[in-house]
Amino acid sequence: MMIKKLLIYAIAVGAMSSCASKSDDTTDSASDSTEKIDKLVVSDSTIELDGEYVDAKLKFLTLSAGNNNRSLDSVLYENVSFFSVTGADISDIRAEFEEMQSGLVEMEYIINYNQDGVFDVSFDLVYLGAHLSYDYVNRTIDLHNASRIHLVDMLDMNKLSHFLDACNEKMKDNIAEAKKNVTEEDKDILSFYEGNKVEEKNLEDFSITSNGIVVYYDFGFPHFAKFHEPSSILRFTWSEMEKYLDLNNEVVKRIYHPGKPAAVS
Repeated sequence: MMIKKLLIYAIAVGAMSSCASKSDDTTDSASDSTEKIDKLVVSDSTIELDGEYVDAKLKFLTLSAGNNNRSLDSVLYENVSFFSVTGADISDIRAEFEEMQSGLVEMEYIINYNQDGVFDVSFDLVYLGAHLSYDYVNRTIDLHNASRIHLVDMLDMNKLSHFLDACNEKMKDNIAEAKKNVTEEDKDILSFYEGNKVEEKNLEDFSITSNGIVVYYDFGFPHFAKFHEPSSILRFTWSEMEKYLDLNNEVVKRIYHPGKPAAVS
């Protein structure tokens, strides 16, 4: 039998483990650096696990803010650590894999943006149980203010309803494209395409890229119908976003440059 090798991509935030243990240190060591961080330093480390039927390879994305910026370190740990993304410690993942050959079996990441004081990263997670299941996590961090970025805060509130309408138009296009692959034998799943609507709460799942904004809509199709699930990606270029943005928002002013070519993240 050919042994299938599954990759588990995980992330851990560098220089985070010391945050809690040093909470009682002197005030000098606890003070934050006032220097603003425009981008994070990224490096990798790897742990390999050998299983009876599968091999696991844990690849850690280590993030460093540097300069003793403990407020930012804390935000990164709370949002971009392995535990915050997966809900489990690495030791628990290791134990489940070694005992059951199941659990988190793949986790891939892509850095969407890492400049202008903004760090945006996406994770695709695959879990092995009775069948494969999938999850998606995105995190967008304001490095200057050590906080999560929320898309709704970047929008002109007077244009919010118009932006939601634009999202729903793109979603309808995705649904129409997916329906093209539905055969007569699959017609029972047509009901899953009904009742989907992008609302303000759905704007939490988004990413910032050099080319614009991407909103992700979770259709939540059951496992047996996943093949026919529409694309979750609702992509907006910066030129499309211009009429919806709050141009006085600090993050918007840093990342949106009308008339200039898209920067390389």
